[in-house]
Amino acid sequence: MKSTAIIGLGAGGHGRVIADIIARSGDYVLHAWLDQNPKLHGTTVCGSNVVGEDSMLVELYSNDVRCAFIGLGSIGDAGLRRRIAANTLEAGFSLPTITDPTALISINSDIDTGTCVFPHAIVNPECYIGRCSIINTRATVEHHCQIGEFCHLAPGSIIGGECTIGNGAHIGIGAVLKEGISVGENAIIGAGAVVISDVASDLTVAGVPAKPLLH
Repeated sequence: MKSTAIIGLGAGGHGRVIADIIARSGDYVLHAWLDQNPKLHGTTVCGSNVVGEDSMLVELYSNDVRCAFIGLGSIGDAGLRRRIAANTLEAGFSLPTITDPTALISINSDIDTGTCVFPHAIVNPECYIGRCSIINTRATVEHHCQIGEFCHLAPGSIIGGECTIGNGAHIGIGAVLKEGISVGENAIIGAGAVVISDVASDLTVAGVPAKPLLH
């Protein structure tokens, strides 16, 4: 079966990991990159050319490319990813779910469009992952979790069973959420934190146990 052409929006480190996932899965072929950094224009990244900025979306769509992925990661601010997604959808592209072949995803969980599940990540039964989220390398989502849209579960993070994570939240590298925890929208959980109580929206917590950071 012929692979579907896809473009990458953002040719930095995060996007290059997704390019590797695409190459391993065989479902898509990377047609080209768009990146706002002019120093990358005209270069080749992961075997595909960086042809220009996001303003070229309409031109690429007219050349029969219909799929795209967001190659930009997020650390605490999902706003730019949201804008890229909105512009890409407005141009007519679809944002497919991309999953590494080594990821373990329950057949009884649902993952929405535009989300990328990285190598060796685990999503256990009865979970929902919202659109355009990032389940990064070796992140674990235990049973009955609800993960919002544009969330980022960083490498090695562990989400205990029956947790709820609001839209745009960032769970840092190696952070652990005890079962049943609720994390509000746009909250940030620092790297290595151990969260044993609920975290309000727009709050940043860190430490063991996790506590709000003083500004």
